[in-house]
Amino acid sequence: MCRNELTRHNYKNSHPFRNLFPNSLNLPEITNLSLQGFIFCVDDDGHVDPLSTLNKLKSLTIFSCLVQDQQNLCISSATLANLTIRTDYYRHEIKF
Repeated sequence: MCRNELTRHNYKNSHPFRNLFPNSLNLPEITNLSLQGFIFCVDDDGHVDPLSTLNKLKSLTIFSCLVQDQQNLCISSATLANLTIRTDYYRHEIKF
């Protein structure tokens, strides 16, 4: 597997909003991630922070994803330089 495959992933859900995104990912080398059509789950502590283990993440694109129970999605990363959040649903509000 080449280095580019280890650091860049595009996940597109073929059945939008039917599949839950895992509470965490074990992909320590990933630097670029693009997600489309997932539902982010609330963990046992009531938090939604599925990307906290991605310590080298530099670029993140989230397109048409939802958060379970209308909770807030936490994105915390010391390395994240580029963040893109897009939605097709006007009823959803994005706050920073």
